[in-house]
Amino acid sequence: MTRSAFGYIRRDDANDEEINRVHDVLTGHARREGLALVEVYVDRNTPSDQLVRAGFSVLLEELRRYDAAIVLVAGAEHLSTSPPMRRALEGEIVDCGGAVQIAALPPSLTRPPFAAPRVFQFPATATSAREARARGRHVLRAWHLDEETTSTTVLLISELVANAITASTSPYEEPEETGRNQTDRGFVSLRLSLSGPRLLLEVWDRADTPPHQQDQDLTAESGRGLVLVSALSARWSFYPTRGGGKVVWCEITLPRPQNDGRGARSGQVLPRRTPPAGPPGPGNGEQDPDLLRRVVLGLRRLDDWSHKEE
Repeated sequence: MTRSAFGYIRRDDANDEEINRVHDVLTGHARREGLALVEVYVDRNTPSDQLVRAGFSVLLEELRRYDAAIVLVAGAEHLSTSPPMRRALEGEIVDCGGAVQIAALPPSLTRPPFAAPRVFQFPATATSAREARARGRHVLRAWHLDEETTSTTVLLISELVANAITASTSPYEEPEETGRNQTDRGFVSLRLSLSGPRLLLEVWDRADTPPHQQDQDLTAESGRGLVLVSALSARWSFYPTRGGGKVVWCEITLPRPQNDGRGARSGQVLPRRTPPAGPPGPGNGEQDPDLLRRVVLGLRRLDDWSHKEE
């Protein structure tokens, strides 16, 4: 007997494009798992910590009419990003006779292990932070990152680009010595790179002044950008570039992708190569992560970020 299922989508906004994308994920999962998807309920403009939800309430009423129905969500964050709130909502579903199931992406939609870096340039104006968020979100969804990671990365993009705009539009104390003019510092650059379990976010501005975290004042209206970057990323730093200016970067550790069925079965022992006997020869020594990071940093410094694309 085919088991009945319902879908549930919660959004902080009313982005119909994203809602339709998640709807397709839920529909595809139900089809692959042989579930009869009855309906998908959506709560738009609903904060994660909001307990009373119109769509969710109708979903609970429907669950009482079915025997052991499944509630499909594209990720736990669609219930709530708060573990206590999520457990409370899951408890309501169980009390109505249902069970929550995370809808897995098909293999063709899983996160790629690597992706070509994406680079964008924006004018150093206040509206560019919004455009950078939109461009970044589009790339991250194309790479099939989970919604929670996407939201965090978009926030980091916003903070770093806003800081870069502020740095680029600040007057230089010695323009004659730097050789720069007013038109030279009219843009900032954003680069996103995906490599295995790490996502690298880099933002360039023309100011050579190193970034620094400000002492926090609870009444201040700004100055929290790097505090958020430090709190939300695995690590962050900056480096000067060959053409002038600096790049502020941060690294985000990505969650392990869902098993798409192509990995090893649980408990399966994979074959390993036997290490060669005797002292290590050239190229056989252990890799030094710190040394590799310094090499990569040196290579990044060779980039000429100051060249504006036409």
